[in-house]
Amino acid sequence: MSVNQRKASLITRNVEEQGTRRLFESAAGIIEEAIIGSMEPKQSCPALPETINLARRVNWARQKLRPRDPTDLHFVLDSSHVTDEFLMKDVSNDTRRHVVLASDTMLYLLVDATFKVVKKLSIHTFVKSGTCTKQVPLAFTLMSGKRRSGYVVVLKGIIDLLPNRLVWSFAA
Repeated sequence: MSVNQRKASLITRNVEEQGTRRLFESAAGIIEEAIIGSMEPKQSCPALPETINLARRVNWARQKLRPRDPTDLHFVLDSSHVTDEFLMKDVSNDTRRHVVLASDTMLYLLVDATFKVVKKLSIHTFVKSGTCTKQVPLAFTLMSGKRRSGYVVVLKGIIDLLPNRLVWSFAA
C-alpha cells in the first residue's frame, strides 16, 4: 500500500468515525475538518475519494443511527436535539398537530402582528441599519395541515409565549 493510499484510508476511516459520532452535523464540514487535520497545506492525495463520495459514505453509515421519520402525528418529539430555549410549543386541534419553534429573543422581537393569516410556516421581520436591511426569522412552525383553524391555534400559541402582551390580536 502506497503512502497516498494509507493516508486516504486513514482520512476515510476518520471521516466515517466522526460522521457516526456527530450525527446531526454536516458531512461536508466533517470531511473538510478531517482532510485539513490530516494533510499539510498544498499537499495532495490522489488516492483520496471525491468529497461527494465520502459524504455519501458517511450519510449511508449515519442512516441506521438516526431516528426514524415519524409515520403519523402521534410520535414522541425527541427534544434532545433541540434546545429548551428553541422548542416552544406543541399544539393540536382536531386531528392536526403543529410544533412552534422560536427563541425568547425571536419572540421578543415579534411585536406587531398586522399580517393576514396566510399559508406560511414562519414569521419574519425586517431589521434596518443605515442602508442595510435584513430579514430575520422570528418563529418557525411545523404544521401538519394548512387549514385556517390550524393557523389560529398556532398564532394563539405564539401569542401565549410572548414575554409582554404587545400583540393583542391577529387577523383571522
